[in-house]
Amino acid sequence: MAHEIKFYIKKASEGHMLSELILSIPETSIYIHTNNLEHAEAISQILWAHPKDRFIANIIAKPCPDAVVLIGYKDIPQDRKLIINCSDQQVQPTHIEWVINHNPHVIQLARDRYKAWRHLGHSLQYISAKS
Repeated sequence: MAHEIKFYIKKASEGHMLSELILSIPETSIYIHTNNLEHAEAISQILWAHPKDRFIANIIAKPCPDAVVLIGYKDIPQDRKLIINCSDQQVQPTHIEWVINHNPHVIQLARDRYKAWRHLGHSLQYISAKS
């Protein structure tokens, strides 16, 4: 079923803005998909550290129905209401594509995913680094 997918393109120095995005979402069960364990740990550290006056509790790669934010890199859990894709791969389902603009290869992969989602009939919203 087609739905809206938001593409956030951020500079490497704006990685902490993922925390701000998550804090702006009404509490729901969130899954963040990453490339591998190292990437998952880096995202987890960002969520624990930003913003400085709060933290976003999360768990990596362990099924935990009570966790608001689950971070993984293998199978996409089907019980999560919001999927944020931080990986270089196209994963289904996805609601938010979070792209850190740090090299042309990453941007090309994001462009390919954008075209593929559009081809599948999804409504796409592009949010640039300046947004």
